Amino acid sequence: MNRRRNQRGLAAVLISLSMVALLVVAGMAIDFGMVRYQRQINKAVADAAVAAGMRSFDRDDGQVYTMKGVCDTLSYLKVNEPALASLPPFAPCSSTPQLATTCNASVPSTHASYSNTTADGRYQVTVKAPYTMPDPKFPEDAFSGVATDIADACLQLGVIITELYKPGLGSFAVKEDIKSTIRSVGRVKKGPGKRSPALLLLDRTNCFVLTTGTNSNSLNQNNFIRVLGAGSGNAVQPGTIHADSNGSNCGNNETIFMGKRLDGIVAYAAPVTNEPGIITSYAKLLGVADAIVSDGSTRTFGSNQPDYGTTGVHTKVQGLGLITRSIVDDRYLAPLHGWVDHAKSVFATLTSPSAATAQGFAVLGGGNCTGANQPAINALTSTKVYVNCSGYRGTGTFTNATEVFFTGTIDQQAATLIPKATRVYVTGGTGDAIRSTGNPFRMHHNGNASCPGGTQSESALLFIRSGAITNNNGLFQACNTAVIMMSGDGNKACLPAVGTVAPPTTKPCPGASAGNGFLDLSGGGSGATQIDWTAPNTRDADMSALSQADKQAAWNQLEDLAFWSEAYGSSKFTMSGGAGLHLVGVFMTPNADPFTVTGGGSQTLTNAQYVATKFEVNGGASLTMRVDPNNTVTLPKLTTFDLVR
Repeated sequence: MNRRRNQRGLAAVLISLSMVALLVVAGMAIDFGMVRYQRQINKAVADAAVAAGMRSFDRDDGQVYTMKGVCDTLSYLKVNEPALASLPPFAPCSSTPQLATTCNASVPSTHASYSNTTADGRYQVTVKAPYTMPDPKFPEDAFSGVATDIADACLQLGVIITELYKPGLGSFAVKEDIKSTIRSVGRVKKGPGKRSPALLLLDRTNCFVLTTGTNSNSLNQNNFIRVLGAGSGNAVQPGTIHADSNGSNCGNNETIFMGKRLDGIVAYAAPVTNEPGIITSYAKLLGVADAIVSDGSTRTFGSNQPDYGTTGVHTKVQGLGLITRSIVDDRYLAPLHGWVDHAKSVFATLTSPSAATAQGFAVLGGGNCTGANQPAINALTSTKVYVNCSGYRGTGTFTNATEVFFTGTIDQQAATLIPKATRVYVTGGTGDAIRSTGNPFRMHHNGNASCPGGTQSESALLFIRSGAITNNNGLFQACNTAVIMMSGDGNKACLPAVGTVAPPTTKPCPGASAGNGFLDLSGGGSGATQIDWTAPNTRDADMSALSQADKQAAWNQLEDLAFWSEAYGSSKFTMSGGAGLHLVGVFMTPNADPFTVTGGGSQTLTNAQYVATKFEVNGGASLTMRVDPNNTVTLPKLTTFDLVR
């Protein structure tokens, strides 16, 4: 007989077992919900920290300060998220020189990478600048569309937060801590800025980089440098001066900026906006003492006043990163290599009158090399003229010539008048290629008494293969003209390779040569303009509305560049002569040591920007500059700050 089993209580057992399973599932749901919630918090904190770090990349000079960015990112995390407050410090954050580090993707010492855990071991935080994507630790970076989103790593900062979450009821099923990882990546972009230094001084280590008076400590009551604010449209700036020197080779009582008198070196405020003038130095950014940077805030300072009618509030020299020659090279060096190759070909081809004739040149030579045969020169109708003279001394007008080739030098007895020339080639020699003493050299003036202002329809180029340009109380006029000195180097005009940032050097040319492409212009003190030189200006001054391609197309034609010479010179780059100077454009003399403005009287330069190793105003000269950023080279800036991951 089958006995009926007693099943009382079985439902309770089943319900109990089910409740355990349900509690485990519910616990897991709660745990993973908490993990997801905490991920959202971590992501929000990381996004905000990345934004703070990207802003810290910027010191208004277009550089990316990697250490500063990482330090400020870490500081934000520790201050704004209590759970991360115990993260250990990052050593570079307490080092002023390291905080001045700017990013170079190919130089690991400029990279900043922090990775550490909180005291309780719950969080691991990694902060990197530069940050490279795609990152193999994040498989999603390999997805189509994401993998192609690649930018300069130096422009990116990444924050990775990994949290270990100890499960609650879910621990019945999950014994290990639940790991959650989030990532935030920020990206900045570089663009043209609105601040253009009137003087960009490239010496890396020495003092006496900018001085009024001779290179000594003695006070000077006659010389001064004033840089006024200028600009129009979307680009209005204060007066600006910058020196790249870190001051490491300065001796006792030597300073980088030497004003030597009250108001000796002053940068004044921008018009309208009244943004104070600014004088900057890399040394100051590194924490070098004020006593090495300048000779005092009453002699060298930025002012909040618009001009020198009153000195206003003084601002000491500020810190700024290495600017280097790259801001000029980035714009002009590649096209300049192309123009030098063009000139090299012309010099190599036009080696004889017969070669010139074959290319359609009218040949001028023999007795016509002197002023006695002015009628023969005036009678030339050809647009291409080959001047077969070892030392040209003619006094006629090349009325129709648009292209002129000189086989030798232009002598001081010449009155050289080339009103329509857009291409001029001077073979030169070991001394002066063009020497004007009392007689004029006039090029591309189109019959005007002085170089016209504003936008012009065409520009001109003057190539000097070897030798200097020297002027002594004779009119030197080159309108809308870029002058390229090849310094006897028939290959590359001593130019550095594209993509390099060459520091100032005493031996820039092949064979460890200093080169000979010097400049010595004397304008005279009578008040009459005797140096009248303007750079190409074929585009509207304010090019901010143009595309980058259109801007580069203008720069490829050397827009706004007046002069380029790689030659090293100590007191071989000189401008003198009081009020007789009218100069517009960028004067690129990176190895001029120093570039000297001298001679009695006051000199006012509108839109003349100097790039040199050092700069000096002496001999009773006073220099007032007003540089429009629309017509010169500006410092780059970081323009947008975006989260991309």
